[in-house]
Amino acid sequence: MLNANQRGIGTYYRCFYFGRSLARAGHKVTMMTVSRESLYASRRSLKEGVEIVECPASMYRTIPGWSAGPLDIAARVKEYFRIDYDLLYAFEHLPDVALPVYLNGMSRRRPYVSDWADWFAGVHRQWRGIRLAQALDNYLEEHIRQRAAAVTVICRRLRQRAIASGVRPERVHWTGQGVDTRFVRVIDRQEARRRIGIDGDRPVVGVITDA
Repeated sequence: MLNANQRGIGTYYRCFYFGRSLARAGHKVTMMTVSRESLYASRRSLKEGVEIVECPASMYRTIPGWSAGPLDIAARVKEYFRIDYDLLYAFEHLPDVALPVYLNGMSRRRPYVSDWADWFAGVHRQWRGIRLAQALDNYLEEHIRQRAAAVTVICRRLRQRAIASGVRPERVHWTGQGVDTRFVRVIDRQEARRRIGIDGDRPVVGVITDA
């Protein structure tokens, strides 16, 4: 499993919880992510059945969208040749994810699944106003999905975009983000409001951020 983010940020959680479910089903899962502390060395740990490899964070933010650190990418390529995997599950299309995906297509040709949880090109990032870079980013974001045996998407809008870009509808699966029901418990709305000091039926706007 390939995650472009640093550990504990953004799509890391979607990737990890998918991996945890696979581990609970009896699969051996290795998840590649980026370290938040180590600049030059990889770190390994085991969490709830998932082997997590934190790749070096040096130069992680060299381009808009991040995830292009040379040591990070080198660590993933090394792991690519080390593991005799059965399935490659890649989250997003950023450089540290894309290179192993394209290597897989050129050499091992093992089944590859792509997860699409963010609309990067034209929305999430603007590439500092460079139109050519913007167009290239848009192409890569769509092209990597067209190579996949299946595409999982976080929302219906991305499912529509995947199909519009040429992915066959039967290969696109809407897999919305859920919650860990062993940890999150539903309680009465008024009781929840009382606990955090919100009065009555006052409207609430929620914001999710990586900050």
